[in-house]
Amino acid sequence: MSEENVQTDKFMGLESRTSSLPLCKFVVVPVPFEKTVCYGHGTAKGPAAVIEASTQIELWDEETKTETWELGINTQPAINCKGSTNTVFKNIDKTVRNLMKYKAIPFYIGGEHTVTQALAQPYIEKYKNLSILHFDAHADLRETFEGTPKSHACALYPASRQVKVVQVGIRSVASEEKKYCNAGDRYRLYYD
Repeated sequence: MSEENVQTDKFMGLESRTSSLPLCKFVVVPVPFEKTVCYGHGTAKGPAAVIEASTQIELWDEETKTETWELGINTQPAINCKGSTNTVFKNIDKTVRNLMKYKAIPFYIGGEHTVTQALAQPYIEKYKNLSILHFDAHADLRETFEGTPKSHACALYPASRQVKVVQVGIRSVASEEKKYCNAGDRYRLYYD
């Protein structure tokens, strides 16, 4: 692929005949949400930064010994994250449900962790035996944080009440989250 064909608004800078949504194998969805961060700001800029940096990735996939990108990578426009959290969650839900009509494997790039609540729910409804693998330093299992259940500190709580959530890398659990850690077979959570 020549440098003049690289597009910085497309994941890996790629645009090809197989990147239209009905034909592609993968879809990248930017979710630039930032409302409840409490240490450092800039999560809304994360998706654009990841997409821009992705243009520096080599196209050869050493794991599969192929050029996986040739299967097609569609980059969606960023989800509108302006307005109230409820409005943003509706926008996310609508986008997810629309993308579920296609065969493409989705990759959502946030924003803050709060988006997990809106992203996960359509999949929880569709896949009854769904499990979520969560890599993080924090459990994100609070019922509410700073007066709202829609917070980065509550990102996994709703899902953990509905499906199995496996957590890896957790090093910090708040006292109010402890009761949800390893709380029965259905909601068992694992910690490092």
